[in-house]
Amino acid sequence: MSENSVWNDNYFFRDYVTDDILSYGVGPVWLYHFKETLIGVRDTEAKISYFCTIESIAAVKGQFVPTIEQLTEAHITEAIEEVDRSGEEIKRIPITEIMSTAKELTLREFGREMDARLTGQARQAS
Repeated sequence: MSENSVWNDNYFFRDYVTDDILSYGVGPVWLYHFKETLIGVRDTEAKISYFCTIESIAAVKGQFVPTIEQLTEAHITEAIEEVDRSGEEIKRIPITEIMSTAKELTLREFGREMDARLTGQARQAS
């Protein structure tokens, strides 16, 4: 394992945005939860984020834990505004698409990290 990687320290990092919103990072990819429910994902290197639309929740409430009924637009806005968003593209998507988007961004990050470690080339933070 390379000891020179800029991601060795705090590659996995957790932060509480508010009492109800948790964010955690997998390298530069951050996932946002409202209580038990994933509501957004952000790639800070690619400067793109995806957060659910509050309107998309009404049709699928039964698929989520009951606390989803407490989620408001203000909660989503708090998550979006947690970090400096200069130059970031923010996309709002249905809540049913958040999980697949989060998987895509997280798996891409794990793939980049694995490639860097297998080739012996430390990743550089952007």
